[in-house]
Amino acid sequence: ETFSLAPKLFEEAAAKEPGSSYAHIFLAADYKVLAIHKLKREGAGLAAALFTRSFESLKAGINAPDFDRYLHKARAHADLSKEYQQRGLLDQAALEAHKAIAADPDPVAWSDAHQVLGFVSLGSNDLDSALRQFDEALRLAPQAHGIQVGRAKPLLLYCDYWRSSGAMDK
Repeated sequence: ETFSLAPKLFEEAAAKEPGSSYAHIFLAADYKVLAIHKLKREGAGLAAALFTRSFESLKAGINAPDFDRYLHKARAHADLSKEYQQRGLLDQAALEAHKAIAADPDPVAWSDAHQVLGFVSLGSNDLDSALRQFDEALRLAPQAHGIQVGRAKPLLLYCDYWRSSGAMDK
């Protein structure tokens, strides 16, 4: 199977050089592609294990001793922040999102990080902060239409609040 060759090569590279951020981060990306492929064809069983392996490999890459030489730090931190967010680990997601924003200039990765911070703010019911984060994400990546879905959530919650408080009746 075509999808299985690249992860095997990166697994070998990560085993030979356990301190290589590149090997681990590339392996994480390949595990994720393979997991999505398996999810579409075979269901969640094997896909869940591959998603976990992707998450663990991404963490290993970011924590590798040579990560300071990695050229796409913002992207790696933004990807890890999304992984933490999807697992409901919002404090870690926010930490990684802030690391992404502090890293090398990458507007798309920064936009992803601001989206994560928007969802984290929603989780703590801070609608003003959530809306600011989604607006910043949209400013950084105006072509990313998915941001509008996240941005709509605090707006809908504001509408619900106004309706329930009777403010709209006045």
